[in-house]
Amino acid sequence: MIIAFTVNNRPQYLRETLESWREVRAVEQASALFLCEPGCPEAVQLCEQADFFGWHGQLLCTERAGVLRAAWLALSAGFAAAAGQGEDFTILAEEDMVVSTDVLELLSWSAETYRGNGQILAATACQADPQPPRDFATVLQVPLFQGWVWGTWADRWAKIGPDWDTDYRHKGWDHRLNDYWVGQLGFRVAAPAVSRAQHIGREGGTHCTPQMFESLLAKGFQREVPPQNGYRCLPQG
Repeated sequence: MIIAFTVNNRPQYLRETLESWREVRAVEQASALFLCEPGCPEAVQLCEQADFFGWHGQLLCTERAGVLRAAWLALSAGFAAAAGQGEDFTILAEEDMVVSTDVLELLSWSAETYRGNGQILAATACQADPQPPRDFATVLQVPLFQGWVWGTWADRWAKIGPDWDTDYRHKGWDHRLNDYWVGQLGFRVAAPAVSRAQHIGREGGTHCTPQMFESLLAKGFQREVPPQNGYRCLPQG
């Protein structure tokens, strides 16, 4: 499985994020691709040292891509790498999103379970508020896109990639996915009942001020999640 990371200039958060990925079960079976914005050698070095993935590589931007285009570039590169490995699912992660120890087990299960369901636009690790039945084994089909560590399939990327918002005409790519693809077109997102991703970028973020930070945290998140005795999917939550 390919995990495409966007990396900017906040090594203090990147370090904690990578440490959380180091503890993820089966991380040695995943491949990581880091898209690094220019101007932060410390962040580049941290990516180079992430040797706990089965494979890891870097793409160094020669000029700043920005938060919208960087995500598109990372996913595009991730899908190209996935195709080379005979895979069709790519995860987008960010430098300031820590994850639970079962995040790859969860997303791998979701990728396989919903691959043939064209109404599921993406699978996410995020859940802002725990949903009934509020246990770690439940995955819901929700009418909401939450973009903290999420993945999609090549066939769905072929549709949403060309529609990607790179200039804020739709308030950003996540708003476009939520408002248009989910809200208007009726797609759904596979999301855990309890979040497996948490935002830690209190300082220096593009869209999250320190004053907003506490209200945006994913309730119920915890780093250590024991192996589940299988996951189960429930209808729309």
